Amino acid sequence: MTCVFDVTKFRNTFPLFSNEGTYTDELLEGFYTDAGYFISGCGCTDKDGRRERMLYLMTAHLTYLQDSMTDDGDIGITQSASVDKVSISLAMPPYGTSPWKFWLNSSPYGKQLLALLTVVSVGGKYIGGRDEIGSFRKARGRFY
Repeated sequence: MTCVFDVTKFRNTFPLFSNEGTYTDELLEGFYTDAGYFISGCGCTDKDGRRERMLYLMTAHLTYLQDSMTDDGDIGITQSASVDKVSISLAMPPYGTSPWKFWLNSSPYGKQLLALLTVVSVGGKYIGGRDEIGSFRKARGRFY
């Protein structure tokens, strides 16, 4: 089963993009397609709708950023600018923040998506083996 973009559902979920004159169906569908490039494996096999939610949040994030760039040309990373002798300073991401997280934090939808991706990607599995194999060992292989 693949994810199918439901424009009406998207507009109801994100009322900021409900103006059909400004946000045409084709525009939103294009951003939805782009969202699939960022959210890998858009197969929507999960029954709780998380993948669809992630794709919708990424679509809203991309649309929001596009609006921010067309409004004033700034998506919140310019630290200072000058007119005479043209000078621009860009803010660096906070220490320890990856460019991916910094980019997602530039919109409210990206922040929600980052939180959801963090929850979904947490964990891992430990398969097989005995409990003591995971313990610390002394020299010559004896356990503490």
